[in-house]
Amino acid sequence: YDILGIVIRVCLPKDVPNWINFLDEVFEYVAPQSVKEDFAPFFVPENIGNARLFFDEKDKIVASASLFAHQVITAAGSARIGVIGAVATAEDARGKGHATQILQDMEICGRLNNVDGMLLWSDKEDFYSKLGFNPVGHQEIFSLVNIKEPAKVNAVIQSFWTEDQVRPLYNMHASRVKRSDQYWDNIRKITSCTRLQAVDSQGKVVAYMAMNRGKDLQNIIHEWGGDGAVLHAMAWSVQKLQPEVMWMTHPALVDPIRAQLPADEVPLIRGPLALFKGFKPIDPAILDTMWFWGLDSL
Repeated sequence: YDILGIVIRVCLPKDVPNWINFLDEVFEYVAPQSVKEDFAPFFVPENIGNARLFFDEKDKIVASASLFAHQVITAAGSARIGVIGAVATAEDARGKGHATQILQDMEICGRLNNVDGMLLWSDKEDFYSKLGFNPVGHQEIFSLVNIKEPAKVNAVIQSFWTEDQVRPLYNMHASRVKRSDQYWDNIRKITSCTRLQAVDSQGKVVAYMAMNRGKDLQNIIHEWGGDGAVLHAMAWSVQKLQPEVMWMTHPALVDPIRAQLPADEVPLIRGPLALFKGFKPIDPAILDTMWFWGLDSL
């Protein structure tokens, strides 16, 4: 449809290259880095219909947003959440109400996807609160500079994942996104992150972690699981190679690393997980314990 000369429509396959170029420019990516590497699930064919693009009178993209629907599982229950991303407005098109219109379009998209509510990552709480978004969940990020030296473990760290063995470890988390086979294929396309696993003497994967995905998660271990002692050894080894590395967690998670930091260690970052707007009644305990691992936090 057309609003004051701006054409707003669903993204089509032919639009994707221009959309990616637009996002790279707005978010200041420099080749070969690109949003298509950091946020690959948004751009898979089955999801591009959830993107809305704003075109000016010269048929140039001036704003965009997209939505990815997740089934979130917590100990308190489950909810279907539409994660909003790729929210961008060209510098010369700001201040014209496009962001507000984008969120209204995302709400329509979310309802078409039958989500219980929408979630986005932003520090502009005052702006989004006017549109019905409020802080939910928790996150903590710790420095690993003071991590204790681990006991010796019988495991070898490798710089890749054996996915068929990592997936059961991921599914052991009480708080997680329900990852279908297709979604595992989608996140495999996120090539910007470092994936690590540890295998025992029988070649079985006993722990895994991921770090460095995208600009926002550089030097942050944002996904992890498996044997606590082995994770401790992995985190300690990574910190020795990358001293500035940090550990991302949630107070409700069973976390083997927090216990390996000094008792008085204070998180570098502590605050709400994201901003949320609900469409249907949701148990507050679900929102409180809701957690998105780094490969899901599009």
